Amino acid sequence: MARSSSQVAPASSFSRMRARYMHVTGPMLKNVAKQIGDALWGAAEEAPDPN
Repeated sequence: MARSSSQVAPASSFSRMRARYMHVTGPMLKNVAKQIGDALWGAAEEAPDPN
């Protein structure tokens, strides 16, 4: 029987996944999240320099 998408993975599965991707750093995660966001919603416009 398949799990529904609302169910959470067992803790042991989470622990294995965390150990597997422990080398992925915070800045790397932020960079990937930005790339995904840009791909989905387009790149954010930068605010003009007030000076």
